[in-house]
Amino acid sequence: MRTPLILLCASVLALPLAGLWPRAGHPVLLAMPPGTAAAAFGLEGWRIHRMTQAGPFPIIFAMPEHDAAEPARLAAAAGALFVIAARPLAGCAPVSRRI
Repeated sequence: MRTPLILLCASVLALPLAGLWPRAGHPVLLAMPPGTAAAAFGLEGWRIHRMTQAGPFPIIFAMPEHDAAEPARLAAAAGALFVIAARPLAGCAPVSRRI
């Protein structure tokens, strides 16, 4: 009985983590080391949409320019402490409407 309970708890904890896991072509939040400037950020296929401070840590909201933009490469190139998936802001993603 102990093993199924452990597996159930692990799967319940894995669901929010899977939702935060960045996927290619989706916007991300990067937590940068203290003192990092936005000028140090740069990788083809990504653009900075917003940058804020959370204490000493700069938080960068980055938008991909194409669907193949890979968040893991971005985090490694930028020297981010960690990267999580973000929700696109209203007005950032193209919306098509049929009338």
